[in-house]
Formats: sequence, C-alpha cells, structure tokens
Amino acid sequence: MGRHNGNRGNSHVYGRANRETRSNRIIKAYRTMDTFDSERIAATVGDLDFDENALRYKKIPKNHQVFLLDPRAVNRHFKNGFEQGFNFANAIRKVRDQGEENEDIIEATLDDVVIKNRKHVIGRIASHELREEIVAMKGILGEEGMKGLRGTKAARAAGPMIYLARLALPLPSPEAEHDFKATLESALIIHQAVDVSFGPVQVAERPAR
Repeated sequence: MGRHNGNRGNSHVYGRANRETRSNRIIKAYRTMDTFDSERIAATVGDLDFDENALRYKKIPKNHQVFLLDPRAVNRHFKNGFEQGFNFANAIRKVRDQGEENEDIIEATLDDVVIKNRKHVIGRIASHELREEIVAMKGILGEEGMKGLRGTKAARAAGPMIYLARLALPLPSPEAEHDFKATLESALIIHQAVDVSFGPVQVAERPAR
C-alpha cells in the first residue's frame, strides 16, 4: 500500500504556455473482470436467441474491463487544458498509489443493458465501491490541475460500464432495440451471468491523441 511509482526528479510540468507543444501522456486506470465471468457473459451474448432481421455481431469481447479512468474521457479533458503547474508525474504517481490502496477484488452486479446508436451494446455495472473509485481517481486529476475534474465535477462521474458487443448492422427500430435489450437482460439472469468480480486496479499510460 502507498508505494510510490513516480520519479519526482524526472517530472515534466505542462502549463498553458506550451499547451500545443507538450508531449502529452494519457492516464488510464481499470479493473479486469474475472475470466470465468467474462467467458460466461460473452457466451450468453453470442448464443442469444434473438432473430431480428438476422442479427449478427461484429465484435463480442471475450474479456471485459471497467474503467476507473477512461482514456477517451481523460483525453477530452486533456484537450481542455490544465491549470498552471499541472505535473503529469505527480498525477500518475498519486493514481497508482490510490489503486494500490484499493481492494484487490471487487464483487459487483451486471445491472441493465444500454444500446447506443442501435449497435453498441453496453452493460451497466452496479457497484458502490467502483463508483467511489472512479470519483477518487478523477478527483486526483482535478486536484493536480486538470480542468473539468475539480470538486463536484469529479463527483458527477459516470457509473461503471463494460462493453458487451457491437452489432454488424444497427437494430432496425426502437421496438427491436427494446426487445433485444429485454431478451439479453433476461438471458444474462437465466445463465447466472450477472454476479461478477473484478481484479486489482491496473494503471497505464499512453500518448494522447
């Protein structure tokens, strides 16, 4: 607990003055679902008894991650800029320290299914612990000077989600979307695929886009 992974001697400070020229790094933090739970969910999605205009999948993930710091969202905040003195090394060190202080295993529930743009299938995860971790991680970046993540803005973090599937063709109507959602939710319950667990927090970084 509380091990420090950053090196203060090699810290780079990114301020507004060099916003366009800095070499950005994006932080992401996540937990990976237990392999057995992931395989059970993927099998339930893939074998779903639902034939709406020959339903086909383009992608069904075989492993599922829940983001505490979603790199896409962090990237949007990076583009908004920073308060003067934002220190990337300090930020990622504190995020890693926070992750090491959290429980290694989190038990959660796959709650309801959300369909986006009639083709992206998302599962909401019900977990008070995961939501608190998301708020804490975003709060760290806000305290370090990332715009849009200070105070109550961090507390308004979106709930944890996992990506379940991408359809090859969008569902043809709102009615078909509703039926697909209801069918999948029922199948997940029937196949006992709603009680899941996630492993230890993992923190990584990559170049900003």
